[in-house]
Amino acid sequence: MNNTTLQNIIKSRGSLDLTGKKKLLKILKECKKSGKSILYENENLNLNVISKKFNTQSDFNSYVAQHRGLQILPQEKQTISNYSSAKPVELTDFMVKYESTDDFSNNNTTVIKKLKEGNQFCWTAFSKNSTSSDAATQSQDNLQEADGEEQQQEEQPTQPQTPQEPDNTLEVIKSVPFMDETNGAKILSEFLIKLDI
Repeated sequence: MNNTTLQNIIKSRGSLDLTGKKKLLKILKECKKSGKSILYENENLNLNVISKKFNTQSDFNSYVAQHRGLQILPQEKQTISNYSSAKPVELTDFMVKYESTDDFSNNNTTVIKKLKEGNQFCWTAFSKNSTSSDAATQSQDNLQEADGEEQQQEEQPTQPQTPQEPDNTLEVIKSVPFMDETNGAKILSEFLIKLDI
């Protein structure tokens, strides 16, 4: 069976009848036995590399520290250095850290680790978005100055402001599992694009 036929079967897997699903399962089992990877034989096959995404209410640093990463291999490190949209602020043998700030002073910190899942590996991204407290304080001061002129005319008492508590929402994103360094590098490349760091 050639790649084009296999690609057509995979694309239409949702509308397959029972016999079609059995044929697809048989092909996938044969590929697994032979150790052949059908996922990347055809470069035009568009895969969704994100398998799981969830939010949790935890401290970012302690949650990331709970998950000890596995060693990032040389081919996978090469993929990280080839990613041109963003450069990591920290790259160790066990994790990659990206930080970015947008025009509205919103900070995004993303740590990517290679974790073991069953007898395979997956890429896991831990991402935290926060607003810069300095920029928020400065914008509040500017608003208070503008409002202060109006309040002096109306002579209303000022209300004390309560400090905002930090948002501890952490987003965790997992990639599809992989077995070796070559597939890990290919999945990491697509994973970085999907994360839009």
